[in-house]
Amino acid sequence: MTDSPARRRFLKLDEVMDILNISRAQTYALVRSGDLQGIQIGGRNYLQFKAHP
Repeated sequence: MTDSPARRRFLKLDEVMDILNISRAQTYALVRSGDLQGIQIGGRNYLQFKAHP
């Protein structure tokens, strides 16, 4: 059984896209502008986002 996004410490890119209802390009643009903080874990183009309780 996997935890829901609300219970995990980090959210995946696809989950953030769904929550904000924006495209992948818009999500990356928000990260580049500093409006959304993402961290790169692992390989290229793999971002995760800190979930706030």
